[in-house]
This record gives sequence, C-alpha cells and structure tokens, in this order.
Amino acid sequence: MEKAGRNVAAKYPESTFKIGYHALPSMSQVHLHVISDDFVSACLKTKKHFNSFVTEFFRSTEDVMKELESTGKVKLLSSDEAKAFMDTLLQCNQCSFVAKNIPLLKSHLESHLKSKMKGNKSS
Repeated sequence: MEKAGRNVAAKYPESTFKIGYHALPSMSQVHLHVISDDFVSACLKTKKHFNSFVTEFFRSTEDVMKELESTGKVKLLSSDEAKAFMDTLLQCNQCSFVAKNIPLLKSHLESHLKSKMKGNKSS
C-alpha cells in the first residue's frame, strides 16, 4: 500500500506529499492517505479535516510500521485524544500564521502555493 502511495506521489515531482494514516481511522478498512502538503483543495472544508492531516492525529507510514514491527499492533487514539487534536487552532502547516476560520486559512495556503509556483518559474 505504501509503495502504491509513493508511486502516486512520484507522478507529481513538483509537489511534496504526506503519506500515512489517521490515528483514529474514519472507516474500518485499512486505508492510506496520500496528500499534498500544500493543502490547497476544494475538498478541504472543515477545521477537523485540516487538523486530521497537520497534527499528530496523522501518523506517517514510517511511524506506523515501526510500531507494528516492535509491538505487533498499532495503538489507536482514544476519542478524547482525537478530539484534542481536532480542536487544535487552525495553524498554517508552513508558517506560524493562525487563521480564525477555514476560508481565511485556505486563502493563506493559496498565497504560499502562489509564492512557491513563482519561485519554480524563475528556476
């Protein structure tokens, strides 16, 4: 599964990706998330969704595999632990900016992406 995720990410060399799992899965089937770390997406609509990828609620494949190999299982978060991560402030994953709401965060994230794209064009 991880290899498939890395293959998908490799198709977009101009972007960087986070590959991993939610510490409290949203569905019973094991599923891997492959998400660009610019977080500019029409699908990003809630604080909970954003925080599920930028806090310790999101676990890298490396961390999950290490835990699985050393203990034979993966410890899930409690509901209270998960809620604490979901309630975290909306802090940009690229700087110290804290947004009051998702629309402001999305606008801010788009400014990072535009700056990055300008930098790539001058390279």
